[in-house]
Amino acid sequence: MFSVSTKTLDQVHSRFENVGQFEMKDLCETVDEASVEDITKYVPKVIAFKKAGVPDKVIEILPMLEKLNNSFVFMKMWQSTCSSVQDLIPSLEVVVEQICEPVIAR
Repeated sequence: MFSVSTKTLDQVHSRFENVGQFEMKDLCETVDEASVEDITKYVPKVIAFKKAGVPDKVIEILPMLEKLNNSFVFMKMWQSTCSSVQDLIPSLEVVVEQICEPVIAR
């Protein structure tokens, strides 16, 4: 099996461990309320991960991973792909390139 450097995740976790100390503008992109047609349907854009230094490539794939999280087939393909990687994976970007993207493409 391989191991992944989780330094970025550890930094994000420690930064947001006490999330109650932040204002919404620290976590989500601000928007002028007058520019929103229907506030009940507005979905805020979370920027907390980007501000914490999580690479764009990782942030971009998170919604897809969330959708596939409960898929038995996806998990089996993920495990199969992971078992073929033997080296230390130095970053989350490499996890996306060597594991996430190939599994999603299958």
